[in-house]
Amino acid sequence: MSDNTRMKIYLTAHENNLCDAVKEFLLENKDSVTVADKKSLSDKKFLRNIINNSGPWLVDYKNFKEISKNGGSEYFKEIPSILLLLNEEETANLMEEEFPENLSFLHMPLKPQILKASLRQSGLFGQKRKFKLEEETLYKNLFLKSSQPKLVLESSDFKIIDANKSAADLYGISLNDLIGQGLEKLHPKKLETIHEQILLALNGQNIFLNLKYQKNDEETLELEYFVSKIDVGSQRLISFNIHDITEREKADQLFYQQHEMLRSTLESIDDLFFTLNRDGDFVEYYQPSDSTHFSLSSDVFIGKNIYDVGFPLDVAKKYIQTIEKVIEEDKSEQIDYYLEAFGSRLWYSAKISPRKNAHGIADGVTVLCRDITRQKKNEEALKRARDFYLTLLGDFPSMIWKTNTSRRPDYFNKTWLDFTGNDLEKELKTDWVEKLHIADVSNFLSTLLNAYMKKKPFHLEHRLRHSSGEYKWVINAGRPFYNLEGQFAGFIGSCYDITERRNAEETLNLQKSAMESALEGILIVEDDNKNYPVIYANRESTNITGYKEDEIPGKDFLSVIGNPTIEKTHEEIIYALKNKTSFRGEIKCSNSSNNNLWRLLYMAPVRDEKSSVNHFVAVLSDITETKKVENTLRLNNRQLQKTNEELDRFVYSTSHELRSPLMSVLGLINLMEADESADEQKQYLNMIRDTVSRLDKIIHDIIDYSRNSRMDVVYENIDFEGFIRQAINNHAYMDNFTKVNFEVDVKNEVAFFSDKKRIEIIFNNFISNCIRFHNYNQDSPEVKIKVKTSPVNALITISDNGTGIHEKHLPKLYEMFYRATDKSTGSGIGLYIVKEIIDKIKGKIQVQSKINEGTTFIIDLPNLSDKEPRLFLLNSFEVENY
Repeated sequence: MSDNTRMKIYLTAHENNLCDAVKEFLLENKDSVTVADKKSLSDKKFLRNIINNSGPWLVDYKNFKEISKNGGSEYFKEIPSILLLLNEEETANLMEEEFPENLSFLHMPLKPQILKASLRQSGLFGQKRKFKLEEETLYKNLFLKSSQPKLVLESSDFKIIDANKSAADLYGISLNDLIGQGLEKLHPKKLETIHEQILLALNGQNIFLNLKYQKNDEETLELEYFVSKIDVGSQRLISFNIHDITEREKADQLFYQQHEMLRSTLESIDDLFFTLNRDGDFVEYYQPSDSTHFSLSSDVFIGKNIYDVGFPLDVAKKYIQTIEKVIEEDKSEQIDYYLEAFGSRLWYSAKISPRKNAHGIADGVTVLCRDITRQKKNEEALKRARDFYLTLLGDFPSMIWKTNTSRRPDYFNKTWLDFTGNDLEKELKTDWVEKLHIADVSNFLSTLLNAYMKKKPFHLEHRLRHSSGEYKWVINAGRPFYNLEGQFAGFIGSCYDITERRNAEETLNLQKSAMESALEGILIVEDDNKNYPVIYANRESTNITGYKEDEIPGKDFLSVIGNPTIEKTHEEIIYALKNKTSFRGEIKCSNSSNNNLWRLLYMAPVRDEKSSVNHFVAVLSDITETKKVENTLRLNNRQLQKTNEELDRFVYSTSHELRSPLMSVLGLINLMEADESADEQKQYLNMIRDTVSRLDKIIHDIIDYSRNSRMDVVYENIDFEGFIRQAINNHAYMDNFTKVNFEVDVKNEVAFFSDKKRIEIIFNNFISNCIRFHNYNQDSPEVKIKVKTSPVNALITISDNGTGIHEKHLPKLYEMFYRATDKSTGSGIGLYIVKEIIDKIKGKIQVQSKINEGTTFIIDLPNLSDKEPRLFLLNSFEVENY
């Protein structure tokens, strides 16, 4: 289908029931296809969409039958068009069933061209059928469902083909008896006239007929028919709209009687009553019998224009203008005017209302005119009394104003005028907009308008222009004002200058804003000499104390600041509160998680003008991080001091250690120069080599110490087996190396991560010491090295059966340059470096030694595979049985 002919298609079918051509077509036009499954078809809103859409519904035979059984057939006749897909077997059963008239058949298998043509034709049929159904629905809604009696006639023989229930009730005939009859049954005597009028209606004229209908022996109805032609689809019909005017005719008969009664009534009331047409001509005139008005007969007025009966020109013009307005707007108006007669002024109030004809159209007015002379005299007296009271308000200390019903000012007292610097005439001409600050105009006018609409008091603060040109803050309060008759007459109000108060409030708000913006917590504490509750806390206080903003007010001061845990500090704060003195100091407290916190507190009493203390102000700062930094600096200083001490000893010992081998070398060189014996010289050279080797060892130890101090820990996978073998081979040059039996047992069950360089230094130092200080007077000197790894640590033991270390040396074994034996030829920093390295990589070391039995070092190193070292205490039982 092309874009020009694309239509909405609804599909309800099993894929297995569709031929290839249908499947191919649906795939190509999938954007136009809406699947209507069982769930969708149970939704009335979805069904209504199918009915309202002119597109076809494509359904296979099995779904069609199933929907019919489940009550869906009632919707079939409303759907614009249905295309039923059938296979050969289903086609054979069609003769046994009935189908709706909007259904067409498609026999599968079929060609795509046939499917497209069928869908296009079905869509056109659906559009026509939908239009026809909408037209019929409109016809039924307009005619048959109307509460007004209606008939519909055939245009050829004028037979009644349709009627609504209201028409049947009007005629007293059932619908079955009424439909199919001619008009001779209703109006047999006027049949010829009726047919003539129908022909005129068919030519496009609108016809009105007034006919009598004899409903029964006792009742005759006066009926008015409006006859017109209507088109329903291709049919041309005749519509009869019927109005029962029986009661209206009766009403006309009563009109005259009521008119006479009305005349008698109007002449008996105290007010003057007359009617005028739209041109101002008198139609009726009723004057009270005991009237004090001009004693003139109604003949003087009826038929005359209002300009011709003695009314002053301005009064007559006012009448004519009001008549036009009343007729145009179809609502009553009231005018007041006066007439001069016999040296007196007579006041009248005329209520002018629209006068409508029988068709409901206003074509004149009725006027009820009342003498209000006495009322006007009372009003003048009231005005004089009001003026007297307004004079009293003139010198009132508050600024007084008054507005009329149109919201325009009509009074200001002297105090107001002194404030603005204007006289009364200028002030009355000045609009509110000119009096107020531009930023307050909108709020004031909307408040005033709302107060006028609701007739409610109002109260607001705004700025008013002062005579100096500055704007002063005032409180303006207004109330509705009513006259003696209880009628709303405007508003009256008073103003008070509150500029000083506003300035004080702004200063207070600024101070509060500054407190809220402060980087420290600020608390105001009430001095109740008991709990000392906090009555104010700024925003930062909540961040410091951990309390929510609404939790602090009313809470005791010590709880808010964290209940100091140091008893002395707690007592000092209580003392300051009790004796109304200041406090400054650091307080240690703890939170709900038992974490230690540090806070800096400044507290001082607040004295009033009588020097009495009713409150305290406290400034609270969180210095926990500062204290942590201080502690870190303190630790660093101690470490630095230790390092400096060690450096001093290192420099002293190193210079001695380095100078001693050098002096030995110089001495040996001098001996070689004095002794020319070759054997002696070779012996001297061997001694030089030993001395240089010793010097080299010292330098290596210095380098290891330096690296450990300045290099970061690097985590790498450690191959203990390879490390140990390499370290043993590195010392093969040492004396007595071949005499020592090395036994290595590594159980590297999991990957172990630590610092390779530092692990290498550890093993080199221990293996070197084992060879250098072993007991070679025994038969079998040996060194055992065992390693066992786990996910959390590595347990390393290095033991020998050498000379051992005396117990008194063990506490100082890891000190720099400490030697545990006089036989030592080392630098004295090897074990010190080992201890420093183990500390650096978060490990621990223990030593067990007995004289002439041997020494065992036990090292526990954390497995740093997750870069987070986990320390565990050594289990002595495990070590002993390892």
